[in-house]
Amino acid sequence: MESADREIYSQLVESLFKTDSTELISNGAPLHAAILYEKFFQHAKASVVIFCKKLASEVFTEPLILSQAERALARGVSIRVVTQDEEVDKNIFSEWIKEKANTDERVSCLSGQHVAKIRDIEANFTVMDGRAYRLEKERGEIKATACVNDPVLAEKLTAIFEKIVGLAKR
Repeated sequence: MESADREIYSQLVESLFKTDSTELISNGAPLHAAILYEKFFQHAKASVVIFCKKLASEVFTEPLILSQAERALARGVSIRVVTQDEEVDKNIFSEWIKEKANTDERVSCLSGQHVAKIRDIEANFTVMDGRAYRLEKERGEIKATACVNDPVLAEKLTAIFEKIVGLAKR
């Protein structure tokens, strides 16, 4: 059943990218979140920014996320992550991102754990190329909405991400 669900959701997201759809989609299961991250890395041309609690293993253990992130990096895409927790879940993606942050200037992985303003932000989000996003309004649940073509909200989220980065570097 999971294989069929994966294929259907993956095709849905891919069709949204192909048509530059502005449709809002539900992204409420860990598998669906993983597919969306995979597609963001697959379609990214410039950047992917992730603001999350801890790079949850329920999502980031999917091998396709890592392989698409590696391909994105090879294409010159920057990948920046800020986590709310200092200790992230140990999984293939978190290990890779920490390693790459030490060896590639296009990759960063910061913890905002020591800054209460960051630690207490309820929403988590990801933005791809200033146009696509995934937004979890309550970080404690893997339940989100996403859009592959909403530059207005994506740019607002990117601006918030930049403020969070500034706070995390203090």
